[in-house]
Amino acid sequence: AFYQGEGARLAAPQPYRHYAAYLAQQDGEVAQAYWRDVLAEVEHKTPLPLAHQRAEQRAQEPAMQARTVTFSEEQTGALSAFAKRSQTTVNILVQGAWALLLSKYGGGSQVVFGSTTS
Repeated sequence: AFYQGEGARLAAPQPYRHYAAYLAQQDGEVAQAYWRDVLAEVEHKTPLPLAHQRAEQRAQEPAMQARTVTFSEEQTGALSAFAKRSQTTVNILVQGAWALLLSKYGGGSQVVFGSTTS
């Protein structure tokens, strides 16, 4: 269609409930086995820099900490504009930055981390 100068003829989109029904019918054990197989090739867990602290240092700190970073309107606009020019989302840019940091400070070329979606 593109080479003939015509618009694409796409089927009408399906209601979301069809996708939800599809997910409900999936076998969770099969999905889990698939991801275990895929992730079996991961050589090692990505170490975090703080993991190298002495045990007594880690024992004195909370197991989990939260950090909040607030971007200015100008920074947010620049990031959004860059994402748009790159035909991606700010979320993907942040995940890419996180992967680069894990690779740099974890000392490995293979990085695996999870992300929730809805």
